[in-house]
Amino acid sequence: MEKVLNQELFNKNLQSLKQISFDKSNNDYLVTLKRQAIDFDNFKKDYCRKIHVHENNTSSADALMVHKGKLLMIEFKNGYLSKMRSSDLEMMLKNKMLHSLIMFCDVTNKTTSFTRKNMVFILVYNEEKNKVSKNYIKKHIAKKARTNFLRFGLDKFPESFYNEVLTLTPKEFYRYLDN
Repeated sequence: MEKVLNQELFNKNLQSLKQISFDKSNNDYLVTLKRQAIDFDNFKKDYCRKIHVHENNTSSADALMVHKGKLLMIEFKNGYLSKMRSSDLEMMLKNKMLHSLIMFCDVTNKTTSFTRKNMVFILVYNEEKNKVSKNYIKKHIAKKARTNFLRFGLDKFPESFYNEVLTLTPKEFYRYLDN
């Protein structure tokens, strides 16, 4: 899988997950992992320059990395997502998911058939800023049923382009990477 990411535009944008998760508005890191990943926002800037498209016309996830034979497309959200209108939040996340996928496929010459089998989309969010008591009950039930509890409208996004879609807190993200 590492061969898929052996592209000049990817290689020049490597950073630690800690750096990639930095939230300028809160001057805070969402995760403190030193593992290397592709800073997909910086990749997007280089990609847009290369194809002569203004970068404001596209959106992207924050990071791309390989983990246990799967590609992980990761979006870090440290803010109050529950304060956004749900339709705006869903549209923003879906655009990030789709635009990131399109750019990845264009650079690697892979298809959505490939990403459907090999790529996971993960939204890592700040649990303290997005607490909703009913979600704890839903999350507990999903855990007992051995299914994923998706927040922020991502349950409406079919897994037709990604192998799996997850919404995780930083602690859950650490556990995911440790397994």
